[in-house]
Amino acid sequence: MKILQVVGYKDTGKTTLIVEFLKILKASNLKAAVIKHHHIDIDDSTDTGKFSRLSDYTILNTPNYTIYHDNKVPGLKEQIEALNGKVDVILIEGYKNEDYDKIVLTHSFTGEKGDIRELELSNVVNYYNVASDQDAILQWFKGWSKNR
Repeated sequence: MKILQVVGYKDTGKTTLIVEFLKILKASNLKAAVIKHHHIDIDDSTDTGKFSRLSDYTILNTPNYTIYHDNKVPGLKEQIEALNGKVDVILIEGYKNEDYDKIVLTHSFTGEKGDIRELELSNVVNYYNVASDQDAILQWFKGWSKNR
């Protein structure tokens, strides 16, 4: 199982790029999972929020998918272990301080939050500017995903 993190500041194209990666994986008949670090919580005023807050587990079924909610928040390593043997590739959006191979996206290395290269991130495979490097990123990913 291969693991790749896609990290960068807000609005650098992380989700858009992961969607393109998923299309490549699907076309190659590879099973994929995405783990996304999110800073918002479920809205407590919704039915799902009420159930999630008061129950130990909540399963939300829609016509097209099922979401399993556990009130115990597992760490990233536990989440990855739960996917072991089920998928070929795990794409992680965020968790920039974790130690998995990662690509770092940016529009500009000197944005309002400063130069992302100064964060001293570990295991950086490459830095990309999504606006100008998307073809190069996709070509790199095709090669990366085939080398298992």
